[in-house]
Amino acid sequence: SDIASLTKRGLRSGIGIGTFANGGLVIDGGRGVQTDIPPIIFQQPFPSEWRILLIFDHAHEGLHGDDEKKAFAKLKAADIEETYRVNYQILMRALPALKENNLKVFGEAISSLQAYTGDYFAPAQGGRYASQSVTDVITFLSKQGISCLGQSSWGPTGFAIFESETKAKHYLFKLQSTFSQKELGWLICRARNMGAIINNG
Repeated sequence: SDIASLTKRGLRSGIGIGTFANGGLVIDGGRGVQTDIPPIIFQQPFPSEWRILLIFDHAHEGLHGDDEKKAFAKLKAADIEETYRVNYQILMRALPALKENNLKVFGEAISSLQAYTGDYFAPAQGGRYASQSVTDVITFLSKQGISCLGQSSWGPTGFAIFESETKAKHYLFKLQSTFSQKELGWLICRARNMGAIINNG
């Protein structure tokens, strides 16, 4: 936290700092008037059997740096009623489902969060997701009945979460066949439920 403060990290979110420190799934408490770094108010290990498929668009780059600052400055204030609705999805659906290893309900809640934030950022990134190729993959997976889909931050990286490595590999094979003409990369991984390790040599 001291290093983050000195280097001006965590200006908008404490999630990157929280996951670096402890891993797992985290929620921060947002910014208050006197907030230095948004506090982590929830941290829970991710189910070890779940697998995350990352979808990389090598032909696209998400917003960052000064462009990100300019984008935030132009966005309108979030609609409070929509914010209440998505908070319900996270607090009353996603978090209990995570505890119960219920990926279907967890995925539905996360996808609703993704739709809300993606549509909010659409004026700055050109659509719900930053990459059209990633959008095509997410649309394809949604039609296949996969419920947990979205984009990492400003993208362009997309993600899909599956109940097991076997299922993740099954869909990866389908995607590689279906989207072979696109400049996409793929990685199946599991969530990291521990903080970063720093080696001094």
